[in-house]
Amino acid sequence: MSMTETSPEGAQRLASHVLQRTLKVKRGQSVMIETWTHSLPWARAFVLESRRRGSPPMVLYEDEDAYWESLEKFGPKSVGAPCPAEWGALAKTGAYIFFWGPGDRARFERLPLSERRKATAYNSDWYKCAQRAGLRGVRMEIGRATSSLAQAYGVDREAWERELVAASLVDPSVLSRNGKPWVTALSRARSLRITHPNGTDVTIPLARRKPELSTGEAAQNPKSPIWNRFVSLPAGVLSVTLDGSAVTGTFVATEACYLGLDRLEGGRMVFEAGKLKDHSFGKGGELFDREFARGGKGRDLVSWMSIGLNPELHLSPNSEDMPAGNVTLGIGRNVQMDGKNSSSLSAYLSLAGATASVDGKELPLPSAGPA
Repeated sequence: MSMTETSPEGAQRLASHVLQRTLKVKRGQSVMIETWTHSLPWARAFVLESRRRGSPPMVLYEDEDAYWESLEKFGPKSVGAPCPAEWGALAKTGAYIFFWGPGDRARFERLPLSERRKATAYNSDWYKCAQRAGLRGVRMEIGRATSSLAQAYGVDREAWERELVAASLVDPSVLSRNGKPWVTALSRARSLRITHPNGTDVTIPLARRKPELSTGEAAQNPKSPIWNRFVSLPAGVLSVTLDGSAVTGTFVATEACYLGLDRLEGGRMVFEAGKLKDHSFGKGGELFDREFARGGKGRDLVSWMSIGLNPELHLSPNSEDMPAGNVTLGIGRNVQMDGKNSSSLSAYLSLAGATASVDGKELPLPSAGPA
């Protein structure tokens, strides 16, 4: 395969897992695969596996060079308006495989926000169409493991890619088993306390909020909300929305975090009554301050927390909430999690190796696999 050290056999194994375990595609159901130039080798494996299973595939292809040339010559609206025939195809598609693009994602992220919005203006209409069609699908994070993003994030691309494959292959039953004790505990709990020798000691009132468990298994009921039928891989996180919760204490990160392409390290946040009162970073603090200053209402509120469940994730950037045992606190925007905070700021800190207590009783966090 031209874009990876992963063998065709490994790609076939991933395709088989996604079609069988994630989407539960049945013989005769059609499969649509949206791919870019850089992800064609992966798409090829999905085409072959779909045909082997008797599920006729259709490939929706976006050429990288043509995309950028169109954007430069005709503007972002030219790539933000899909062909109407796509809506008709969606209505008859049983399962959808989406590989992130463009391949030069770093270049895309550096575009002005107004241009990025125009280039992705189709997004809300796409999901509305998918909801009406009862579509189920999966976003493949492997499509983001490109040279441009690896360089921007400062990680080894091939190591990143290999880890994403391994983490995507973790069976949903494993992730469910890691998360269920915590679903039960947090559904009944009044408070969660997180401590760590690095100075972390934070208490999170829960008021018996309902946690959401992501195991990478798409809901089969066509009337389920599209967010339950369209999942991402790798998966493996238990999350709780915290609108207005009176979180109190100090949270010190052990992991890097990201704002767009910017990497922040050594994060420390102090909370009082659910609001951010003090913060510092060993690296990237000025970037956080810039985004915080323009974050608007709700930028200082603790808005969500999560516990990681995936034992195969260790280094993948922008996935710090998913490694097994990682505890993550987020501030700012949470409307994407059915919360009420619409701040333009969405920031987080992640902590590995913490101790957790639910209503005063210690409960072991999920265990990570070997790095």
